[in-house]
Amino acid sequence: MITKEDDLKNTSLTTESSIFCALDFFMIRTPLLPIEVYKECFDLVGKQDIEQYEMGIENLQELSSNPVIRETIAVASNALHSSLDNINLSTNNKKKRQTIDSFSRYLNRMTTRPTPYGIFSGVSHGKFHNLGNISLEGVNQFKKRARADMEWLLKLVEVLEKSEEIMDDLYITTNTSAYKNGNRLKIPYHTGYGQQLTQENAFVINYHSISYTPVVKQVLEIAKERLVFKDLIKEVSNLYPDTSKAIIYKFVKQLLNEEFLISELRPPFMCTNPFNHVLNILLRVDKNSNFTTELVEIKEYIEQYNALSIGTGENLLKLINHKMNSIVQVKNPLQVDLVIKEKNNTLTYEIKENVEKAAELLWKLSPPVIGFSHLSQYRNEFLEKYGPYREVPILDLLDEDIGLGAPATYKYPKSPYSYNEPISDFQKKREKFLNKWIMEAVNKGEMEIEIDHNRLKDIEDNEVDDEKAPLSMELYFSILSRSKDALNKGDYKMILSPNPGSEGAGKTFGRFIDLFDTEVTEKMNSIHNLEQEIEEDAIFAEIVYLPPAGRNSNVALTENIRPYEIVIGTNSSKGANHTIPLSDIVVGATFDSFYLKSKSLNKKIIPTNNHMLNYLTAPNVCRFLAEIGLEGRKRWMSFDWGNLGDLPVLPRIKSGNIIISPAEWKINQDTFDKQDINENHKWNNLINIWRDKWKVSKYVFLTVGDNRLLLDLDNPLHLEIIRKDYTKLTSGQSLRLIEVDDDILDSWVTSEQGTYLVECVFPLVKKHNERLSNVIDAPREDINKTIIGDERLKFPGSEWLYVKLYGMGQRQEEFISKSLKEFVHSAQKEGWLDSWFFIRYADPKHHLRIRFKGDPHLIQTKGLIAFYKWSQQLREEGMLSNLTIDTYDPEIERYGGDKLILEAENLFFADSSLISNLIELKRWKKIDLDEEVLGVINVISIFEGLGFTFEKTLNWLNDSLNYKEYLVEFREKRSILLKVANSHEEWKSLREEPNGLTIYNLFLKRNYYLEKYSREIEEEKSKGKLTNDYDDIVGSVIHMSLNRLIGVNREKEKKIMALARHTLHNLRYLRRKQ
Repeated sequence: MITKEDDLKNTSLTTESSIFCALDFFMIRTPLLPIEVYKECFDLVGKQDIEQYEMGIENLQELSSNPVIRETIAVASNALHSSLDNINLSTNNKKKRQTIDSFSRYLNRMTTRPTPYGIFSGVSHGKFHNLGNISLEGVNQFKKRARADMEWLLKLVEVLEKSEEIMDDLYITTNTSAYKNGNRLKIPYHTGYGQQLTQENAFVINYHSISYTPVVKQVLEIAKERLVFKDLIKEVSNLYPDTSKAIIYKFVKQLLNEEFLISELRPPFMCTNPFNHVLNILLRVDKNSNFTTELVEIKEYIEQYNALSIGTGENLLKLINHKMNSIVQVKNPLQVDLVIKEKNNTLTYEIKENVEKAAELLWKLSPPVIGFSHLSQYRNEFLEKYGPYREVPILDLLDEDIGLGAPATYKYPKSPYSYNEPISDFQKKREKFLNKWIMEAVNKGEMEIEIDHNRLKDIEDNEVDDEKAPLSMELYFSILSRSKDALNKGDYKMILSPNPGSEGAGKTFGRFIDLFDTEVTEKMNSIHNLEQEIEEDAIFAEIVYLPPAGRNSNVALTENIRPYEIVIGTNSSKGANHTIPLSDIVVGATFDSFYLKSKSLNKKIIPTNNHMLNYLTAPNVCRFLAEIGLEGRKRWMSFDWGNLGDLPVLPRIKSGNIIISPAEWKINQDTFDKQDINENHKWNNLINIWRDKWKVSKYVFLTVGDNRLLLDLDNPLHLEIIRKDYTKLTSGQSLRLIEVDDDILDSWVTSEQGTYLVECVFPLVKKHNERLSNVIDAPREDINKTIIGDERLKFPGSEWLYVKLYGMGQRQEEFISKSLKEFVHSAQKEGWLDSWFFIRYADPKHHLRIRFKGDPHLIQTKGLIAFYKWSQQLREEGMLSNLTIDTYDPEIERYGGDKLILEAENLFFADSSLISNLIELKRWKKIDLDEEVLGVINVISIFEGLGFTFEKTLNWLNDSLNYKEYLVEFREKRSILLKVANSHEEWKSLREEPNGLTIYNLFLKRNYYLEKYSREIEEEKSKGKLTNDYDDIVGSVIHMSLNRLIGVNREKEKKIMALARHTLHNLRYLRRKQ
């Protein structure tokens, strides 16, 4: 068993050489066949083009009868496997060429590409040691793990859920993703049994809803506690004795079909063999049926197939596919992975250090963006609508009928927002240096840029502190060396893979977790332990959902290393106490990032994915959970050339023996004369001329995304592959050819059959064990910030008339002190206005937001008419270009809760009246005090009105501000501030100023409301019902008052607060001297 001490020892957390630490285990990924098979087939040196081509065809035809290769093809493509039987007999040259081409690509993959796919390649694991040595057993020792493909299994679940024979005894529960919207009940995502993929390979996902009738409510209420279907029918029948059971059965069954009810058949995805889950249920409810017997037989056949060595299972595979498709028809009913058996499996500690160095290098070269850019825009929308003090149910937030809708770039369903990534100063600076270095390399005739310390300083991000580094990550490297001896002497290259890694340690291991021994499982658990130490106040929860395309679920099957699950559209592998329903999750935001919280646990949630299923194609709610799990930290990214990426040639980028971006060449429609591409000898000549011009290596990877083929540019078969892909290019497209070291065919990884290419997956964790509160403003856990209810919204026609007025420009103060005051006075005189308040805003246009409160009937009959006349007048005076009447959503949580919002609004009324009078005095030069001095007096007055003592006020300011800021500015105003901002003897010095008594009396009027609000806060706090921290409430009152006084100017506001702090600090010294 691995202890906490082992975790720390194994990860060298005490070393300070880099930000990240590579864990003491890694994944080894190798192709099924050794590189010698590739050489035998494709490396035909010394032959003429036509002779090479014919020999290549002969080699492929001969290999097509190899039983290991045939079984491998059979797992991946039944169509190609069938074609192989006729490859030597076919007289259709076109069809034969197509078969040869497909087979050539598959053979290429099973000899050169380590990425797991069927049994083309497999996985193992290793550890670090003083000496590196990876040697494999023979292919006959490799082990298959076949299991029912999830597309097939989910279709089987659909068939079973529609079967009346087994329905009665199935357990049913309410879908916890369901939520109410008016008279409708919604779920954010209808799984459709994973059959949402259209023929165009796109997803169609929309919100799903039904009428929320009393009977729907009753059924779902009963099914909150898991019960057997027939018992549910019985309980509903007891409620409606006059309704036939047939009608009730049909109704409840419809709720199941619509997924407002979930049956136990839906497999938990934190389970490596979901077929057994379904089969065990059938053995309980339908043990003796022929159907169940057939499924048991399929299970036994799969177990027999897994026991067979590769090359001996072809016929049994055909039988299994036939039997599975006789029950449910899919293209590939069986999913197969491969375990590579190794004799030795070590890499050197020097490689470990280089992995850590590469992780830090890539993170520092990544843009200085915390979280996701599109979420930053969305966070601004969130703060605009809800403010930083409100937590909103996630289901409400993402539903645009209720909340904001999904963020920009979300597709399932499509977001109402758009987002274009701006070109940042960081990117411009980086591209400037990269362009310079490319030119220097070209002038020297080189194809390499070395990132040394000085160059790193030129292009790295120095804005984001190391504390914002991600909790963990994975990096994928191909490790090239001529021999084991050379490797252990440090003579090797580490090449970052095209798909360079993941955003969380262990994700790549997830789908294979059952293929490793218990030691790896324990080390996987250590990842959670280490991350939990950093985020000790949060809970980690695995996101579990049924993907729109059921086959994608194969990638998501794993075991849960986290204590909690968030489950959507299926069942949990955890008990109820460790399953967090979507209905329990709320979203909050600081000015730095979003966060999620469980209402029931009152804990911050960090959602995770222990697999490599791409969350960008997930339903919106699932993607949002995944992205929020990465918020608050700067993500790492692979090396990006930016706009320079369109150049026809790019040099390799390296640091020491780490290559983070190999050299690359691009071929587009304009590279060659189209007239010469259709004849083989002309095409081959064009490629040779192009190679000489751009110094292209003999071996290249033809790369599309993370798919790649190793091509030998001296082989006409491979030139034909390039030609074929080239002719398919459309405008703006290009082929990417990535350099491959000539040593690639002399690998250091050996087996009985030959040598293997190898790719290693290295999990890393962040070293520094700081708490999240040092990284972002974590949500406080001792307050309830969530208030739910439509009654909070004040629509036009209620007691509130909420308007936004645009177009005043530089005349805001004239408007506040004259036009607004006059209108308010007139409205109060007419009797339709009881109170009002304003704030200044920018969205981004500067404007005023005014809320008028009064009797709803009088507002409608008198107020709107008066407001219309006033707005016409404002437009004629050039002070109004646009206006909006909007819904008022009070910031209830920010100001303490629903019992306090009325007192807060009364305070806003008093403060707005005071500020408008101060602005009038200042505007007409009736006072000699400038805006900043007035601001300081205002701040100190608010603290006193709220009952703060002199010392308590100073302590509050000391805790909130940097005492070193604005000292020079304070010294310039020190004399006047110590005089008029001194509240000693009832503000004696202020009252002696011209119109100082007027100012003092204005503050006295507001004090009544401050004192009343303060008493109510204390009362709610004593009951434990406060929805915000007391200091935050005080800060909000001050912030809004300064907003009314000085406008939207955070820097000036910060300065005023600092001046207030310095004033009180100096006054304390003077008072002590007295």
